[in-house]
Amino acid sequence: MKANRLFIKTKNKKIEYMQDKVLELLFYIFRIFPVQKRKIVVSCFKNHGYCDSPKYIIQQLLKLDCTADIVWLCDFENPPEMPACIRQVPYHSIRGIYEQVTAQIWISNRRKSRYVRKRKNQYYIQTWHGGVRLKNMERAAINKLSKRYIDSAKNDSKMINLFLSNSDFSTFLIRRDMWYSGKILQKGLPRTDVMLNGDRNTIAKKIKSCLSINEDNKILLYAPTFRADMGVTQYTLPSSQILAELENCTGNKWTFVIHMHTNVYNPKYWLGNSEKVINASSYEDVQELLIAADFLISDYSSIITDFALLNKPILLYCPDLEDYLSDRGFNQDFNALPFPKAYTVSEVINKLPAAVSQKEINTLDWMKKEYGLCETGRASKTVANIIKNVLEGKE
Repeated sequence: MKANRLFIKTKNKKIEYMQDKVLELLFYIFRIFPVQKRKIVVSCFKNHGYCDSPKYIIQQLLKLDCTADIVWLCDFENPPEMPACIRQVPYHSIRGIYEQVTAQIWISNRRKSRYVRKRKNQYYIQTWHGGVRLKNMERAAINKLSKRYIDSAKNDSKMINLFLSNSDFSTFLIRRDMWYSGKILQKGLPRTDVMLNGDRNTIAKKIKSCLSINEDNKILLYAPTFRADMGVTQYTLPSSQILAELENCTGNKWTFVIHMHTNVYNPKYWLGNSEKVINASSYEDVQELLIAADFLISDYSSIITDFALLNKPILLYCPDLEDYLSDRGFNQDFNALPFPKAYTVSEVINKLPAAVSQKEINTLDWMKKEYGLCETGRASKTVANIIKNVLEGKE
């Protein structure tokens, strides 16, 4: 079911502009059809995957006594674990536009395109895909963004009815950077509920079974963010050397699991798997990978503040810190983060023993104090109940 795109992608700005105008017109033409009560349309990342906060909201909604027609805008058929009751429709198709125009509720974790138009009697929940983040975004990085993205961001923010936040700090950044002045629900992110309240042992066993990892092995998860050039030259960790050092200093067997950002993942860059090194970039539910992992190596990704909820060891590998700072910059003091940092491969190897053997890790408490973190472990239920009220005309 790949794409069914109404238009082929183009780098020609004039053609792109005309395509967007045609798509915008379709959003108005389809208003001849009424909004269908109890229909929900969900979109997530690059239009594939049953994951992130939308997944956990829908899971909770399905548990309620609440009949709804749920449509997932998805360019690939049958994402793992997608409930059979959810209809899958290609995002970039005429049908995808029709479903959006006629839905009562939208749920998304990313910006909608600049041609999308919402009707007055539709309700839009923006979950966003990053919690507490380090890098500057949107208005704070406006000189680094394309006009098309800026137009999309501003258009998206005008349509949102409810924006989710997990902290005082995130709420501040939403207000400062995301062109949004509407209602914010600061009750945590639905995707992190499973990390606080889920059955971690069962999830860890599931991941090891799915990735063919020995149950007795510990997992090192390497999950860096993308770079401006969308290249892969910075992802140079020598897995065999790192595994040897981990096994030497802990006495345990380890498996090196890679999860690349969706913006840069391409199977040709990470060929195949081995018994010791697993490419899990196509595994959609990152929260489950975090729960299964015993140790995380990342860089400037907001994934580190998700993993920090678990009070497990983290090492930041930042070989291009100065370049990254000059490109995006940070919204906080990077050096003040309570995680060990390495800037070369040799530093990574040298710092592994101390990093992985930390006895007392209280990063969750640190985030509560530093960011005003308010993860409740009940965000999915809270949002699902709001959706139920909207469907029933009570919100």
